[in-house]
Amino acid sequence: QLQSDPSLMLASATNAAVSLRAQVTGYDQEFKIARFTIGGAFLNSPSLPLKIGEKRRIKIYAGDVSLTRDPGARSTIDNQIPAKILDIKEIEPAQIIIVLGIGHQGDGERMLARITRKSWVTLGFEIGQSVFAQVKAVALIRRDD
Repeated sequence: QLQSDPSLMLASATNAAVSLRAQVTGYDQEFKIARFTIGGAFLNSPSLPLKIGEKRRIKIYAGDVSLTRDPGARSTIDNQIPAKILDIKEIEPAQIIIVLGIGHQGDGERMLARITRKSWVTLGFEIGQSVFAQVKAVALIRRDD
């Protein structure tokens, strides 16, 4: 389910996703990776060549977003986006959806993350906390704007 307003209660949270406007800011010809900007945050995604400045929409499923308190560890997850936890919604006893505001202040576009309640408790997350949203580059789905 595509969310235009991530703060609304989700009808089908296991398929929850957001669609964000992005602009192409670079292209790595060697690895065939496009670099996009979304309100100051950057995302990398496998792609055919794109022109710098092109506008696209990027769909991100909540289940493809993980959270960390500390960025920078070497990983296959190519996208680490600073964000702030704005709200949570329990979708079943073991899972929650987290509404994130992109950027260190959380004042950018909204994104969703679906995690287990166990991870929420174990990592000590709380509303208002700054985190890093991690999204695998291969999980991003793009389309023309």
